[in-house]
Amino acid sequence: WLIEGLATYAETNTARGVGRGQSSYFDMQMRMEVLDGLKPLRQVNQPLASWPMGTVPYLYGVHFYQFLAERYGEEKIRRLVANYSDNIVPFRINSNAERVLGKDLASLWQEFATYLEERYRPQQARVQRQGERRGERLTRQGYFSGPLTAGADGVLYYIAFDAMRRPALMRLRPGGLPKRLTEVSMDSRLALHPERGLLLAQPEVCDNAAYYYDLYRYDFDGGQQQRLTRCGRYRMAAWLPSGEGIIAVHNSGGQNALHRLDANGNNQSVLWQGTKGEVISHIDVSPDGMRLVASLWRPGQGWDLLLFDLDSGEWSELTHTTAIENHPRFSEDGQSILFSADYDGIYNIYRQARDSGNIERLTNVIGGAFYPVLSRDESLLTYVGYDAKGFDLYRLPLEGSTPAVVKPKQGSGALSPPPSPAIATGEVQDYSPYDSLRPRWWLPDFYIDEDRAELGIFTGGSDTLLRHNYALGLRYDVTNSRSAGSVDYLYDRFTPLLKFHADNTYSDLRSSGGALLKVRGQRNLQAEVVLPWLSVDHRWSLHAGLSEERETDVRVKQGVWVEPTYRDRLAGMALAYSSAMEFARGISQADGREVMVSAEDSDALSGSDYSGRAYTLDWKEFLRLGGEHVLAVRLLGAEGDSGIRPFNLGGISDINPSPQLLDSPAVNSPFNRRHYALRGYDEGLPQLTGNSMRLASVEYRFPLVRLERGLMAPPLGLHQLHGAVFTETGAAWREGQPQDNYFSSYGAEFKADTVLFYSLMLRLSLGFAQGVDEIGERQVYLRLGSAF
Repeated sequence: WLIEGLATYAETNTARGVGRGQSSYFDMQMRMEVLDGLKPLRQVNQPLASWPMGTVPYLYGVHFYQFLAERYGEEKIRRLVANYSDNIVPFRINSNAERVLGKDLASLWQEFATYLEERYRPQQARVQRQGERRGERLTRQGYFSGPLTAGADGVLYYIAFDAMRRPALMRLRPGGLPKRLTEVSMDSRLALHPERGLLLAQPEVCDNAAYYYDLYRYDFDGGQQQRLTRCGRYRMAAWLPSGEGIIAVHNSGGQNALHRLDANGNNQSVLWQGTKGEVISHIDVSPDGMRLVASLWRPGQGWDLLLFDLDSGEWSELTHTTAIENHPRFSEDGQSILFSADYDGIYNIYRQARDSGNIERLTNVIGGAFYPVLSRDESLLTYVGYDAKGFDLYRLPLEGSTPAVVKPKQGSGALSPPPSPAIATGEVQDYSPYDSLRPRWWLPDFYIDEDRAELGIFTGGSDTLLRHNYALGLRYDVTNSRSAGSVDYLYDRFTPLLKFHADNTYSDLRSSGGALLKVRGQRNLQAEVVLPWLSVDHRWSLHAGLSEERETDVRVKQGVWVEPTYRDRLAGMALAYSSAMEFARGISQADGREVMVSAEDSDALSGSDYSGRAYTLDWKEFLRLGGEHVLAVRLLGAEGDSGIRPFNLGGISDINPSPQLLDSPAVNSPFNRRHYALRGYDEGLPQLTGNSMRLASVEYRFPLVRLERGLMAPPLGLHQLHGAVFTETGAAWREGQPQDNYFSSYGAEFKADTVLFYSLMLRLSLGFAQGVDEIGERQVYLRLGSAF
């Protein structure tokens, strides 16, 4: 929050009307934070799932720097940055404040709270003096609700996202409860036609790399989404009243345009082409199909409401004020326009009469009001309102009320940007990645026990366009005069991706009394080609790779048996699919699955100590049971020839995560996966080793408490606590052995999501497992991460 707050503070220019630090939207969010009770510093220091979630660093950060600038002067902000940057010991944010301001952050936070009370309480008092008009709350989902539209029968349709499951299109009938109709993408926009159905503009991945909006139609009868455009770049759209056409806002190259499409999404004509800097926010078509109303940003003028004549292609101004007007919508008879605006610093719902141009304020809220919908008889106003828990739907009766007529301040809502400074340019040259490849960071890397003292560094870098990406690790054992290290490289310019990993490490073999008997060296080489197919809600990837693992004795005590050098070389293909997601308010992946199938051949490369082929299917299913509760199921099967490197079950650690596109092959390569956890049983048991293997696991995962609190020094935090109970069963056998000898276990885990250094989230699991068969045992363990 200190980093992002500084950036948000720097972007803000109150005189020019730009930047989040001067916006009514950020004012709204912080005002409701103050009225609900400011978050304590030990919470703001941590990553948050509590509302307003990821906005907290920017929101609290920019207000804190504004407080410092007003009370202590801008020079102190510069000194805070310079003094922290000059300190070789990181994360000392408290001592940094003491040195520069003479007060620790805890004391400053109390002053900050008082400063915010003085800033925002008068706004609340003003609304109460005028008479608050908020309406009845219809939903209590909070977080993200909206945009909103409604049918003539009073049925409401809106998008809801509670950060515990995927965003969804919702329906709310009068007097009923919200119902999920279909899952949609975040930031979807809505337009309703009584016969054609709902028009959705929602983002999708185009050609694996671009993030474009496309149009979809939701059919009420079939309950299915029909995709109308592909890579269309249509950020929002509205039906023509006839249902035979669509008006859509197109965005390309930073320029907005209005396109006329047919009902199937085919482009028929360009109605208007904007210039650089002109941005259309939301649109609505008049009931007679002759005009379109939009919120339009123009450089030097800000956001205003304008009418667009669909025949002449001309714009005409409805408003020209210093405020932000948004979410315009025609009334049922087309004689007035509803919209949201921050005329007095708080977003409220207003209505402008087409004939007189008079503007009435329909709501008077302390939070904010957006996306107005007026009933056909104009007796009920429904809107999306904001409070300290997020956005919800509200309904306000208008009968018997006399809306106040307002006269907004006229003028431009944002000043023109200052003249661009003169920039010296040199000769145009072809791009060279080597100009920016040097490392920009490093971390210490060490491993110390009674036999070794490895000291080293870990670093990495990328070129400016992120085509070449690398990581390097080097450690030197000063006790034994030997080196260890690793190198990773990823080339990400074309499809497919290219990956490479190499490392060498050492392990010690000891006697039962602890004496060192030998040192064994390991070398790993991996190369991988990855072909992805990406979308917003799922991912396919095809992997082809080569792998070599080599072990050899590098130091042996006299009289101890010398093991032969061992090599495991193979080539493989794998297909991976993932649709599972872990949401901000969740405790586990939910609402989806991860599936991987692989085929490997140890005879494809010469020199391997193994031979034959192996095939694996790993299926993980995550079922959301409600709230944060999840049922996780895993089914795993593997088959191989008799000469392959055998599969093994046992232990508590499963180092087989789903392959990620940009991770190192050392972390989650889909190849040469031979060990899988079976809690309640030791690793390496012959009864659980073979060239064939089966495993089934079932976990019920449940929340306990979300704390979101941390210490200043040391920088440690606790995000949330949750638990799981599980049962699993597995078998492994060699060719010719019985295939029905399954071993089962049960147990429970207590999990803590901890935070290191204010931002690094680590999951610790304290578990108990009991194997129920003759080779089973009782295990109590502490593990990093989840079982699967």
